[in-house]
Amino acid sequence: MFRFLVLLTGCVVLCAGYKVEPKCGENEEYTDCKLTCPPEVCFSISAFYDCEDAEPCTKGCACKPGYLRKNIDTPCIPTCKCPQRINAPECQDKE
Repeated sequence: MFRFLVLLTGCVVLCAGYKVEPKCGENEEYTDCKLTCPPEVCFSISAFYDCEDAEPCTKGCACKPGYLRKNIDTPCIPTCKCPQRINAPECQDKE
């Protein structure tokens, strides 16, 4: 019993500083400061959002640079796959 308590106490001391980040989806990365305005959706490419300068950050998964979501609850896709960018010259296949 004593060994179990020593082991448990040791783990509490050592494991307390261990930080586990949540598993993020494809084309996402974990961040300690995720802003919600403007939202990371395709529509934000062509819409105007009146975001507050002092918006608080939240921890969580965010799309990697160059990726957005079609909807708030869908996976991150390349911005050129967004309907708002599909005909942009820089999004055309260069063959």
